[in-house]
Amino acid sequence: MDKWEKDKINEIIIGLQKEQNRKFIAAYSSLPEKFWGYVFEYPQKIKVWQRAVDEDFLKELRSKFGYDKVYISNDSKLYYSSTIPYMGVDGCLAMLKHESQYFEIKLEFLEIKDNLFVKANITSDNGCSEGVSEIYKDRDGKYEDTEIAVSNAIRKALTYFGYGRFPFESTEYKENPTISKFRKYTEENKN
Repeated sequence: MDKWEKDKINEIIIGLQKEQNRKFIAAYSSLPEKFWGYVFEYPQKIKVWQRAVDEDFLKELRSKFGYDKVYISNDSKLYYSSTIPYMGVDGCLAMLKHESQYFEIKLEFLEIKDNLFVKANITSDNGCSEGVSEIYKDRDGKYEDTEIAVSNAIRKALTYFGYGRFPFESTEYKENPTISKFRKYTEENKN
């Protein structure tokens, strides 16, 4: 590998580390300290370089940035394992409970053709919102555990109120694309 390629790869990974740190600082500074415990690291793999790198340089990168952070995938491309801050449904619900005198969550299960969806409707002092999530089937064609889909639907509904969103993410909502897609799907597939 040429020196400029090695320098560029190092520069990219250092930039990714700085961006990761910036996002966590932004997340924690946007939350009251009592909600910090609800924030966790959500892993992401980021492609750093399109071409293969030599073994010696890969060892150098791993010793510098961490063996678990830099790796070659099956497609022979170089990846960096980063994380972003994420707040799960429990943290979003804690924030809603803290900021609202009243709230109500209603769940609705909808089967459309061979697909099963869960829709969460939330009403609170802040208004109303809804979130939709699909319940997927396993290899045998049986529906998987619904707990994840229910949590996802509730969390999606709570993001309308801004819970679980951080300053580096877009918070302008006109229409949630997941809900728009769901509404279009239901209109097209009515019995």
